[in-house]
Amino acid sequence: MYNFQFGAGSMKRILAAAGVTAALMGSAKAETFTYGAYMAPSHPFHDRALEPLIEDFEADPAIEFNIRLISGGQLLGARESLEGVKNRLADLTFVVPVYNRTELPEINFFFQHIAFGPNVVAGTGAMLEAMYLNCPECIENYTAHNTVPLATGSGGQYHIYCKDPVESVEDMQGRKVRAVGAHARFVQLMGATPLNLPANEGVTAIQRGTLDCIIGPLAWMTSFGYVDTAPHILTVPMGYPKGLGLMVMNQDRWSNLSDESRAAVLSHMGELSARATIDAYLKPDEELLSQAEELNLHPNAGDGSFEPLFATFSETEKSELLRAASESGVQNPKALMAKMDELYEKWVVIAEETAADIELVGAAYQREIFDKLDPSSFGIK
Repeated sequence: MYNFQFGAGSMKRILAAAGVTAALMGSAKAETFTYGAYMAPSHPFHDRALEPLIEDFEADPAIEFNIRLISGGQLLGARESLEGVKNRLADLTFVVPVYNRTELPEINFFFQHIAFGPNVVAGTGAMLEAMYLNCPECIENYTAHNTVPLATGSGGQYHIYCKDPVESVEDMQGRKVRAVGAHARFVQLMGATPLNLPANEGVTAIQRGTLDCIIGPLAWMTSFGYVDTAPHILTVPMGYPKGLGLMVMNQDRWSNLSDESRAAVLSHMGELSARATIDAYLKPDEELLSQAEELNLHPNAGDGSFEPLFATFSETEKSELLRAASESGVQNPKALMAKMDELYEKWVVIAEETAADIELVGAAYQREIFDKLDPSSFGIK
């Protein structure tokens, strides 16, 4: 039995994770919007980020709807999330940009820029400000598909974990590794073979012998079941993805809300971005490693051969990222990268003041980004 305490664990949040309508548990609202998530109910994003938001929405009289969460891919899988919300199979969803590279070229640029911003709080802040306030094309990526990105965040630092022991780059040669985007290129540098699989399909692939390792956040170990199938963890950090669509809404639904309701929704987005990035992705890494012996996990820091390889990869990745971005239709990738670099310096200063405090980080994201969006025009048809 895994002994993880993902959030308060109240019955209200447990019911929400199981897909019970929030309206039955809170104040009456005019409508209930469905949030279709591909992640398992046990994923910390639900308990630590989305379900607190559901409670906040219930308590906010200006917000005209409740949220019903249907998780575990019952309604939308990872690859179908954007298209599903576009066509109102769900009203809200979580979007992983790499599965929508054609539809979301600018957003996928953020996702692929894994080596940018070693300070995750600052890197996420720079990405958010670049996206929402300096990149109209980024918002148009979504609105062109009848969707609106209300909150965006970053995943945790990626690590390698395998079914068999791994301590060196040499150990990785010939192995098959679940990796997408820029991480797939890094896997190739190690002499391994990247496989493009959704994270929730990796356990079955390992059990069938078609996959050896995962490169991803450690939060996946409990949410997708890798604790038992890939217990050998390399603790070397290997970058993190940005631009995750935490709360993407159908544009018709968004446009039909009142200005007051849209303003109220936006007022909660800074905290959601902070909760998701810090509580749902960064903190579970520390918690899982602290229970390594109990869970029969085998973490190790490697033999020192991974760090110089990742440093070399980081130096060359910018030019590769710019080339790939131009080919995929990003309108001005050099300017977007330069803006992120410029904003990162600002956000490093802010992050020194906030550290990883959810309340302080959320307030900073809200003040510097989401409060500057006009609810009467942002994302409106």
